[in-house]
Amino acid sequence: MEKTGRMQLPETFSAEAPAKINLGLRILSRRSDGYHEIETGLVAIDWCDRITVGLADSVSMTCNDRRLPTDEGNLCVQVALEMKRRYDVDSGIHIHLEKQIPFGAGLGGGSSDAATTIRLLSRMWSLDLPDSEQYKMAEQIGSDVPFFVHGKPAIGKGRGERLSEIELPSILPSLWLGIVNPDIVVSTANAYDRVTAHNFKRGSLKEILSRNDINSWRTDLENDFEESIFEMYPDLAVIKNGLYHNGAIYASLSGSGAAIYCFFESKQQTVKAMNNNGLRTWIGRVRL
Repeated sequence: MEKTGRMQLPETFSAEAPAKINLGLRILSRRSDGYHEIETGLVAIDWCDRITVGLADSVSMTCNDRRLPTDEGNLCVQVALEMKRRYDVDSGIHIHLEKQIPFGAGLGGGSSDAATTIRLLSRMWSLDLPDSEQYKMAEQIGSDVPFFVHGKPAIGKGRGERLSEIELPSILPSLWLGIVNPDIVVSTANAYDRVTAHNFKRGSLKEILSRNDINSWRTDLENDFEESIFEMYPDLAVIKNGLYHNGAIYASLSGSGAAIYCFFESKQQTVKAMNNNGLRTWIGRVRL
């Protein structure tokens, strides 16, 4: 399928697809189905892709980033084909993805794009799917997709698809979020193959995330991928340590990486820390 720049489509619907960060990520065990049992905090952020859909004769897709597939290898196309089949839709759809979130970074951009496509197609095709039905569709497409159906802060368990909403510290929206995205693409499958499960008893992740004392996250909130990923890519550990050296309240790998995020009290601190690394960076806020 053709990959082009932005298209002007008649009678279109459009929506943002926000990225996410993982607030802690625990690998608990390897399951009999080959997946891992995990526990993680999930929060959406203001770094967004944009999805635009319009009626067409068939299912097609374009993207401003030529590196991304626009055929059945893209989750958005998978969503469209499955929804068309499941709900016996006669018309086709054209999807345009304006990609801003880096891929292979642990920020969930592809999953967010898929969830946003579900929501837009429900509207465009007049399906008016309830949230429960959108969630079922999202779960079928991928483990991270269900979170983006609502995008509210949550604890994810199982493969990440079993969600329970959580109240995060009231100070979090006032903090500045910085993300460093090195020129590294981490294979999620490879990351899971190398990670070590930690099934020992640890304090409640929900209790840790709910504390108003975010400074305690530095010692108590861990991403279990860091050990193996930092071993593979030592520069990521250097980036994280550098953010702490520049005054970060908390810094961590997001998902299986390679993006490293951090929280600062002021925008000035964040800008200074981001400018010190010479890599692609983003500054913004979380979405609660």
